Amino acid sequence: AKLNKKHKVDYSPIYWRFVLIAWLLFSVQVILLRIIHIKEFISAHRQASFNVSLAPLTPPIKPDGFLDLLYHQRQNHKFDFWVTSLIIRLMAPPSWNVIEPNKNLDWTNFSYIPEPESSINLEVPSFLGNLARMVFGRLCFD
Repeated sequence: AKLNKKHKVDYSPIYWRFVLIAWLLFSVQVILLRIIHIKEFISAHRQASFNVSLAPLTPPIKPDGFLDLLYHQRQNHKFDFWVTSLIIRLMAPPSWNVIEPNKNLDWTNFSYIPEPESSINLEVPSFLGNLARMVFGRLCFD
């Protein structure tokens, strides 16, 4: 009902389930993998004392669609830092000093974290690519 209202449509729950399931399944896989990595690190270093600086609570980007979300979950270091920080807030052992960012900080204060490469991948000519085109011709898709 909320999605119908937001988008000013009247689609069935089955429609919205179909639209959202890919987002949900992919996001759960990425987040679960990050949780497993953090759990393993915590298990290996439970007694160690760490100062852990966290990312702001607000996400660094708002994905424009599923492919944009998929791209940022795999390629954007700031997005990964944000997701990791959310998980660490819940899982950090007592021996860790978890440092929340200053409330006035936003993502511009994290310019030392590299921006992701452009999600537009232009074809770069290569020997194998040229050979394949010579043998098979140009396919109707890249």
